Amino acid sequence: MTPTILILTTVRDYSSLNPYNPPIFLMLELVGFLIIVIIWIIWKIVVATDIVVTVTSDKPVYTAGETATLSGQLTGDGLPIAEAPITGAVVLPGGVQTQNFTAVTDVIGDWSAEFNTAGKPQGTYTVQVLGGGAPASTTFHQIIQIVIPCLTV
Repeated sequence: MTPTILILTTVRDYSSLNPYNPPIFLMLELVGFLIIVIIWIIWKIVVATDIVVTVTSDKPVYTAGETATLSGQLTGDGLPIAEAPITGAVVLPGGVQTQNFTAVTDVIGDWSAEFNTAGKPQGTYTVQVLGGGAPASTTFHQIIQIVIPCLTV
């Protein structure tokens, strides 16, 4: 929700005033306006920023030994957030956390990391990330490729 600020003031002719000794009402109007601007800036920076982080894998299914490329984007109010840290974890099937990772967003808010599936069990993996205080997650699957030899006669 973005607040709407309505400023009501009266029109005055200040052309005849001495610029080195302004009347108190002019200084109060200026101070009041500056306070409103400062409150608006704080609201936009601290309160109104809608931070969103995304995460995805480059494939939905991997065979043992393949490297999963994890990537996403970090935005605030729809605009990319550059040079921001992303922390994440890959959770094995069964809920065991196997690998933590960190990444930093580039100038367009994109980030990426890699996870090698070699020696890991088959099943559904969950990737959990946190960027700018916003969480996101995705899943991918690992299957064990079984090669059945054929005998041709």
